[in-house]
Amino acid sequence: MKGRLGKFGFILLALALCLSITGAAFAKWSDTVTINGTVNTGTVSVGIHDLWLLDQGPDPQQSPGCNTELKDIANHTSVNDGAVVCTRNITGLGPRDFVDSVTETITNAYPYYKSGTTLMLCNCGSIPVKIDDIDLACVSGDEALLDYITIGHWNIFTYNDITGDWPLYATGEGWGSLETTLSGYQLESEPNLSVYFEFYFEEEVGGVVMPQDSSVTFTITVTASQWNEVP
Repeated sequence: MKGRLGKFGFILLALALCLSITGAAFAKWSDTVTINGTVNTGTVSVGIHDLWLLDQGPDPQQSPGCNTELKDIANHTSVNDGAVVCTRNITGLGPRDFVDSVTETITNAYPYYKSGTTLMLCNCGSIPVKIDDIDLACVSGDEALLDYITIGHWNIFTYNDITGDWPLYATGEGWGSLETTLSGYQLESEPNLSVYFEFYFEEEVGGVVMPQDSSVTFTITVTASQWNEVP
């Protein structure tokens, strides 16, 4: 009896060693789930559109200049000549292309000639942005001529895309206050901002009369950045 049990035990031990060596094991029930992830980044994109010019006939004047004879001497044009960033339907105005640059041209200017322009800014992207910086830079020509251009009265309007109204946001005088007011203004993903400003030519700056037969090309760059990185 002891020998037979010993032999049986030896067989069980050998089987256990065999299973251990071959990696055989008893099956277990199991299941898995999968988590699928997708990341889509947003876009920061701003467009501009020149809507209206003050000089559309007889030359407007800044006091003490006057134009009782209704002469049309100087000329102010604006062209939305940049690449189209987006198109938005503006209530009461219809579809408008917002571009990445606008060219303003003033010809035959003279002291106390005045004009103005209305520029619309639109957030064409999906991320809210804040106006981060506004720069005026000379591109070519007589840079000193820029000293004779003065920003006068300005108005800022915000567009309500539901009612189509343009409620007044702020008003003021001068380039410095305009720049300060616009700095940090937040554009959501759809609403537009309309900025109207007047400018005129000074006769003298520092005792020096405005030069004749002179020209200058300049750019005004408006930089808008994602809203959470601008104070």
